[in-house]
Amino acid sequence: MSEDLKFITPLDDQIFDGMLFAVNEDIGPALRINASSLDDREAIATAIQGITAVGLGEENRRGLFGPLPVPYNANYKALIYIFNVETNISSDPEILEKGRFCALFIIFKKSMVRLIANVYSMIESLLNVYQESYLQKEEDLQLETLQLIYEDIIGKLKLKPRFRVFTINDSITVEFEENKVIISPELTFCINEKEKKLYYYITKELDKEIKDKSLEILDYLNKDEYQDSLKKTKVSSKKKFEEILKKHNFSVVD
Repeated sequence: MSEDLKFITPLDDQIFDGMLFAVNEDIGPALRINASSLDDREAIATAIQGITAVGLGEENRRGLFGPLPVPYNANYKALIYIFNVETNISSDPEILEKGRFCALFIIFKKSMVRLIANVYSMIESLLNVYQESYLQKEEDLQLETLQLIYEDIIGKLKLKPRFRVFTINDSITVEFEENKVIISPELTFCINEKEKKLYYYITKELDKEIKDKSLEILDYLNKDEYQDSLKKTKVSSKKKFEEILKKHNFSVVD
């Protein structure tokens, strides 16, 4: 395995952005694979910092940790899955006894943090199964095996972008779970996750104080759930807003 080897399989609507793989060599931690969007400086720093954070060398430790920050790149975060494999290739008696420490890093954009939180336990469960089935010995640590595991995970956790519709009334935000919408007398907005756009319609006669408060709520949701990644567009009329909803199979009811 080469330190500068990269693979990224292009899959639409995926949550993750690649992986790193590091092991504790006899001389210390070493990055073996960078198959991510990170450059080598970012990848090496992530591996070293991550391994340090979870505690290198603790006996029989296995599990998923994070999210952790990616050094030198604030746009990404990482999950780290650690485990040990049996080895007879080492001059270190402790490694021969306890096994070689391994760390698999899954890289993702910061904007995906909430989605990652929702599937965290599923990711850990999948990785436990893969490790028990395919990653028991050092000779199992092949690029092809790690790539298949990574692609199977992103295949199972494929993200389907949503079209979401909300209303704000009396500072209370409500999301419509069905495809029928009641236009708010204050503010109604929709989010197109695929296009990363937020459209909002605000009643023209609305009191300025209420309007400002509603827009603050709108901005907070954009920041809290999407890290300010959505482009906001004000829709000038109720009719135009209804046309946007209709394109996405939402209908307006009185």
